[in-house]
Amino acid sequence: MGVAFSKYPGGPYTKMDAPLLDGSHEVMLWQEGTGIAVLASLSNTFQYASDGIDFTSNPLNVKVTGRPNAPGIFRQDLTDPKVKGEGLNWGISMIHNGDEAYLIRYEVKTN
Repeated sequence: MGVAFSKYPGGPYTKMDAPLLDGSHEVMLWQEGTGIAVLASLSNTFQYASDGIDFTSNPLNVKVTGRPNAPGIFRQDLTDPKVKGEGLNWGISMIHNGDEAYLIRYEVKTN
């Protein structure tokens, strides 16, 4: 997963030289504490970057089992700025059934 930066939403953008996460696809991101947490589907890993950018200097590489396919998470903080610290409770995931694919809701369980 790569990233590009700009001072303005319309650009111009400058692409970062190195990827944020190697070999990642279907990446789910959310704010965790003062940094950014990610669930990278292809590597089945959970990662964290205190600055939201550098996931590779000190990788957590926490393996995740039973993860949803192509996950998306509902983040209440994005729809209501007054909400803080609610955590992750539910999201949607893709299910393949033969030639069809559809979305299902899943619940987030923490240990």
